[in-house]
Amino acid sequence: MWYTWASIEAFETWHHSACEHLGLPKASTNAETGAVDEKAQWTTTYTAPVLIAPNDVRAFVGSDIAGGVSDGIGAPCEQPVTTKPD
Repeated sequence: MWYTWASIEAFETWHHSACEHLGLPKASTNAETGAVDEKAQWTTTYTAPVLIAPNDVRAFVGSDIAGGVSDGIGAPCEQPVTTKPD
């Protein structure tokens, strides 16, 4: 589900809590063996914000995270519409 925050600072505060909840940052692992992949990039973020306007910052949040990290989560909203430049 998509959520909106009133500022990038409000989003970042919530996102920091979500990352702590998930134990991020963490090393990437090999999907077949589960072993840490020393050459792979670490996972450092949960989701990325989409800046619609200074007071409209949106991001997709899975229901499991929304329920687990609800303090400071934004308000449910529509998915942002993106267009390709001409």
